[in-house]
Amino acid sequence: MKTKYTAAEINAALAQCYGTSQYFKHIFGMLYTDGVQTMAEMCEAYWLIDIVASYQGEKKYARESFQAWTIETTDHNTATVTCTDGNDKFIGKQEIEYTDFPLIGKFTMWKEGNVLILPSEH
Repeated sequence: MKTKYTAAEINAALAQCYGTSQYFKHIFGMLYTDGVQTMAEMCEAYWLIDIVASYQGEKKYARESFQAWTIETTDHNTATVTCTDGNDKFIGKQEIEYTDFPLIGKFTMWKEGNVLILPSEH
């Protein structure tokens, strides 16, 4: 089984994610789509889903029914995960001191209600 994918392979796979055929349940109860599952598997980044889920118990996150979660990585293996309300209203962020997340630049997921999705799955 291949464990490391190139950014090109990941982007090609994610480009095929429109809608969803099934939902996965996070241990904290949040659901996520098969597109998010594909990203987590190919990028070895289930920790990114964990970050989103872990903040949902805080009031400032819980009161936002729509959230845009963006991970912005650098070529120096650091990243910032930022959450907004989708209209550029800042909700919060977490700095990642080291990551091997393979997609350099920005990658965004949306949380609609209790479901984490890729924008293409909306």
